[in-house]
This record gives sequence, structure tokens and C-alpha cells, in this order.
Amino acid sequence: IGLLTSSKQHTSSQTPWLLAIPLLICGSIFTYGHLCFDGHYLQAHNAWRKKNWTQLIDQANFALQCGPFNHRILLLQGLAHQQRGDHQKAVQAYKQAQNYHPNDGHAALGSAYAALGNTNRAVDHYRRESLLYPNQATAALDLANALLKSGNAPEAITYYHKATVISPTLFSAWL
Repeated sequence: IGLLTSSKQHTSSQTPWLLAIPLLICGSIFTYGHLCFDGHYLQAHNAWRKKNWTQLIDQANFALQCGPFNHRILLLQGLAHQQRGDHQKAVQAYKQAQNYHPNDGHAALGSAYAALGNTNRAVDHYRRESLLYPNQATAALDLANALLKSGNAPEAITYYHKATVISPTLFSAWL
């Protein structure tokens, strides 16, 4: 930085190096945080593949201690909580993920609310998912199922039809 100034006079050739030291320290700390997160994120993915929900929760917690570098770790953590039957913790994890990425995880959040028996909130999140992904048959099907459960059969039929148009082989939409 010192060498790039417009001034032709430099009091010391060490000035640029002294300015670079804090930058190198900050960069090293930031890089270490990313590497720490990535290692635990990889372990969380491995636990997800093996359906080891306890290990997934542990690895997600370790990753988040390194920093929230990717919101998907929170989605994985929410899934693990949901698979273990702790739907309230799943809701918390999914909501925290949406603090970082508001348009991701609505189907998961809808599923957690449905498991808690909060059909209205489930419908709201399934509706958002369907609006974000209008050509995704599972989004239409999830919304249709939640609408039917909430007692709104006419609108549910509309979304069942939409799901079958998008994906004629999605047999659960035909039932």
C-alpha cells in the first residue's frame, strides 16, 4: 500500500511490510475459521448420508462454533432434530437458517410445523415454497396435503391437479 502512494518519498522500505502484517493475521484467522467450518460441515454431510442424526447434530454444533459460513448446516441440523422427533428444535434451526437465506427451507419448516400440529403455519410455509418453485411437483403436493388437512379441500384439489400436471408420474398426488 505504501509503495502505491503518489508520494515519491518513502521514509522506510519496511512501511509496506508493517502494514501487511495485520492484514495477514486477519486473513489467517478468517481462513482458519473457514477450514474449521468446512471440516465439520463435511462430517455433518457424512452423518446425514449414514442417517446418524446424533452425530449430525454434534458436527453441526461444532461447525457453527467456527462461524455460520453456510446456512445449509442449519438445514441439516433441523433435519436431524426432526428425525429425532424434536420438532421444536427443528423449527428453531430452520428459522435460524432463514435469517441467512430467507428463501430456503420453507418446505422443511412447513414439515416441522405440520409435525407440531400447527397446520396454518405449515400451509403458510408450503405456500411460500410453492411460490418460489412453481414448477416443482413436490412443493404443490406438500401444499395440497396441508390444505386438505386444514379443511380447505377445494384449494387442495387445485394443487393436487397442479402436481399431476407438473409430474404425471407422482402417484401420491393421484391418490
